Amino acid sequence: MLFEPYDIDFGTQVKLDACLATLKTLRCADSIRVWKTWINGWATSYRLRSTNLYPCLLGCDGAPDDLTHYVRCSHLYALCKYLISHTSADPLTRLGLVNPCTESFKVICCVFGGYHAAHRLAVGGRIGPISSESLTGCQMRRLWSVFADAFNAEARELSLQHRKFSLPQFIEFIINNENQTDLPDRQMSIVRRSEIELFFSRPDLPLPCG
Repeated sequence: MLFEPYDIDFGTQVKLDACLATLKTLRCADSIRVWKTWINGWATSYRLRSTNLYPCLLGCDGAPDDLTHYVRCSHLYALCKYLISHTSADPLTRLGLVNPCTESFKVICCVFGGYHAAHRLAVGGRIGPISSESLTGCQMRRLWSVFADAFNAEARELSLQHRKFSLPQFIEFIINNENQTDLPDRQMSIVRRSEIELFFSRPDLPLPCG
């Protein structure tokens, strides 16, 4: 199930009428992006059953390139939290199913654009062969930057206030928030310092990407 382990209570928690009414405030193309997110419509390698099954394209070690993972992906949450500081820790709120509002739907559109920009980079082979288990530090840096650039472009078009991405500042943000505790479960915590040290100090990292 896409939203496991989170329970979706259509009686009191998720108000479909409110969700659908809010969708009508968006442009048609943007509404489709939200719908595709709700119905597992991202072009992930696992959903498409690609020959090359990728790991999480944002760097979670051992996690699949699949929307069931991205719903709870700590790296995706960290990127969103950095770019839009009031991002909710609750995945169902971020997905616009709980407390739906036009802004949360616009953020979904930005995330959709960011992910698919990263996916195109991976599929295009411009960051070298990708292991099915994990990214190299170089690949992760490139994919983070491509995701954020696409997110920012979408946010500007949608008139959504956001923070400009800087890779050094993002890494500092992760380190400063490694002990954040206002999150629903361990897998939703901000990326740990140990993960950053692993990806940025491993001796097997390739030469810097251009």
